[in-house]
Amino acid sequence: MLLMSDMKHRTLKPNLVTYNAAMAALVEGSEWQWSLELMRYLYHQGLRPDIVTFGAAVSAHARGLAWERSCALLCEIRASRLRADLVTYNSAILACEGAGQWQHAHLLVEEMGMKQLQGDVISFSAAVSACDRSGVWQGASSLEVRRLRFLGSLRLALLRLVRA
Repeated sequence: MLLMSDMKHRTLKPNLVTYNAAMAALVEGSEWQWSLELMRYLYHQGLRPDIVTFGAAVSAHARGLAWERSCALLCEIRASRLRADLVTYNSAILACEGAGQWQHAHLLVEEMGMKQLQGDVISFSAAVSACDRSGVWQGASSLEVRRLRFLGSLRLALLRLVRA
């Protein structure tokens, strides 16, 4: 944050890359609230967020267990005609897991499939954990089947790579 302030005093104008880097650093440094402030400021500067900006914001909300806002940001990503990536979805799923929102975690995994985006161990484990914490064994078991299929296909790919 000091760097951003220092840039302003030196008449340097931060661009989107600068904001994205600062937001990511703040999230990683457990200062997720400041990251969200930067996103709000970015809009005031007339900049348009990209998928990296949105990803940092979803991750920040996930750190704050603000699952509703994480999911709302996924809608904003679609409205901006951007495509959410695996990391962005995983952050939203983790936020849902932390808040015990198994239905939303499950829906996000389903949405990833509809968007031709393959989930990973984080996606499935977080969604299964959300179901498990809520005592919803049917949801957990269907996700576990999908996770095992994913791991099976991953093993096959690794075996093919080793044989090559």
